[in-house]
Amino acid sequence: MEARYISCDREDNIAIVQINYPPANELSVQVIKGLDKTLDLLSEKNDINVVIITGKGRFFVLELILRRLQRKNICISSKKRNIG
Repeated sequence: MEARYISCDREDNIAIVQINYPPANELSVQVIKGLDKTLDLLSEKNDINVVIITGKGRFFVLELILRRLQRKNICISSKKRNIG
């Protein structure tokens, strides 16, 4: 999956969603729409067990994203990890 500000890669049963809206990867209207569409598509896939949401670059607005996920009744765990 690829959109203007959201990309999604898959590794086995893990989806890695990346926000790319420099400089701070904040939630603009376009990012919110892209994130919602991506999460909706992923929720339809029975073989995806984990979704990792990250920002390209150094940081992104985690608190707003967590609130968005809670509204969609998505189980969340927020831990900062360096991947790869």
